[in-house]
Amino acid sequence: MIGGLGGGGFGSAFAGAAGAGLSAALAPQLNSLSKGIAESTGSTLLGNLASNVLASAGGALVGGSAGAATAANADLYNRQLHSKEETLADRLADESGGKYTAQQIDDQMAQMNLTANGQAESGGVRVAVGDQPNDGTNWTPYGVNQAGQQVWAQSLGAGDPNLQAYIVNGAQGSGLTYQATTTGSNPGLFRLPDFVNFQVDYFVGSVWGTFTRDGNSFFGYGVNLGIPNSVGAGVNVSAGYLNTTSVSPGQTNNFAGGYAGGGSALYGGLGGGIMVSPGNGTATVIGFGAGTNVGKTDNPASVGWGFSNDQGKTGIRW
Repeated sequence: MIGGLGGGGFGSAFAGAAGAGLSAALAPQLNSLSKGIAESTGSTLLGNLASNVLASAGGALVGGSAGAATAANADLYNRQLHSKEETLADRLADESGGKYTAQQIDDQMAQMNLTANGQAESGGVRVAVGDQPNDGTNWTPYGVNQAGQQVWAQSLGAGDPNLQAYIVNGAQGSGLTYQATTTGSNPGLFRLPDFVNFQVDYFVGSVWGTFTRDGNSFFGYGVNLGIPNSVGAGVNVSAGYLNTTSVSPGQTNNFAGGYAGGGSALYGGLGGGIMVSPGNGTATVIGFGAGTNVGKTDNPASVGWGFSNDQGKTGIRW
């Protein structure tokens, strides 16, 4: 729906629809006016306000107060991506190493709240009339208005909390500030494991695979030193919990990626330990494993350090 029609029965709804139709018909002129005022005054906000006042006046002539409100909303909620955002999307796509495309980033940016030059613009699906907008996002034809103009609605897909978090971090220093609008689930203290880890150790070398609640998989490698006897081999499976009362979307991925280390203790095949991810906190790990040592000395403890690479989405999250 372009603008909230609210209550008031059929008459109010009809008046609102009439106002919205007029605003759509005038959209090209209003957009040109808004752009001209913005360029003359250096203020995007003044341009938008002037355009919106005229949209409201035109709507009032056709549909009274209901038409004015709906016309203003139709024109107000007609933001497209700025050219600076498209440039940023291209850069972030390159920096992701193939993990994200510029199109995927464009679609998420259009859903996020943006602050630029001190002006805030809310995210969400937009509408436009006339020619199909060419701002990097997908637009779907949504019928023809009374003026015979094609109406378009953005088709952005589902929000991705991980990608939105990536955009928020990557936009720092660009002059554009984003706020995520898709947060996903935020489990509390009593929850399933935040990640599951499968690890193979040989002598002092170690490799592992990690799966996170956010639906990503990681491959890691590093060193793992058994104490007191480092000559041996083993395998283990463990579950980890971030040491926080709740976990925000993307937080587990941040913890699992990059450098991390820790220590663990084992007794009778069962054990536990603490992992540390610099800048991302700590996690408690519990699990079980089996192995063998050269010699008769058992290893009640181990310490390790390594690096993990994000392998992308698995399609499985919890």
